[in-house]
Amino acid sequence: VIKFNIKNTPVRIVLPEKTLKETKKLLIYIHGGGWVFNNVDIYEAFLKKMARETDMAILGIDYRKAPEHPYPAAFDDCLKVVNFLLHKEALPKSLENQPALQKVFKFIDTNQMIIGGDSAGGNLASAITTYLRDNPPKHDKGIYAQFLIYPALHYITRNITAFPSYVNPGSSCYFVDQYNGQDMWNAYAGPNQKKLLAHPDPYFEPWMVKSVKGLPPTLMLLATFDPLASEGREYLQRLKDASIPTKLIEKPTYHGFARNYKGQDINRALQQFCQEHDPTTKH
Repeated sequence: VIKFNIKNTPVRIVLPEKTLKETKKLLIYIHGGGWVFNNVDIYEAFLKKMARETDMAILGIDYRKAPEHPYPAAFDDCLKVVNFLLHKEALPKSLENQPALQKVFKFIDTNQMIIGGDSAGGNLASAITTYLRDNPPKHDKGIYAQFLIYPALHYITRNITAFPSYVNPGSSCYFVDQYNGQDMWNAYAGPNQKKLLAHPDPYFEPWMVKSVKGLPPTLMLLATFDPLASEGREYLQRLKDASIPTKLIEKPTYHGFARNYKGQDINRALQQFCQEHDPTTKH
């Protein structure tokens, strides 16, 4: 595990058991927590397991949190890190004496980068791919796939009964329900809440994007008993209708389960999905 800062945002890279020269793939992971809670420290064991089971390097981002730092702070932090990686900017001088980190950046192929995240992190990952679709990098192909884990896509304050799983009693759990979910969305919106409701911003609320065409292949992991399950299924269907390759994994459990999941099947499916859609491989 290597800890450092990119553009003043704390990040850490977890290396796979294979060498980077063999894998070349990097998954940029954005943790969940309602834009308010959690950090990369809490997710380190999860990221290590993912690196071990997918043979990819994983980079976790410790973005700024609401309510002290409302939108677009978290989005801006994540975008700065992603752009740094896509353009392979020079390492800060303070990190030039870290040979392990230099090797990481030497072998990473910017055409073999994936982005993922859970809950609020899934929101940010989806927002980043939407932004890159709208503002493509000049010299790189950008993110080639996304891994969305029960992403928060629809601003629940807009309509608290918009999706069946919002109002299904079986979907509430101690992590999130439609009420504390609304509180976290509002904290993320901050003083711009009325503006974001009146003028939808797809980088804040990816559900409101007018067209999903051009977004990357998407693997989605959902929990059946989760207030966010319905919007995840419907968003994935929008991608399928636009002829974007998709795969759904749904587990009969609750929101927040992924970080403590013991099985290997999800990460193996992620590895296979990334291999199938790798733009550097002829299929």
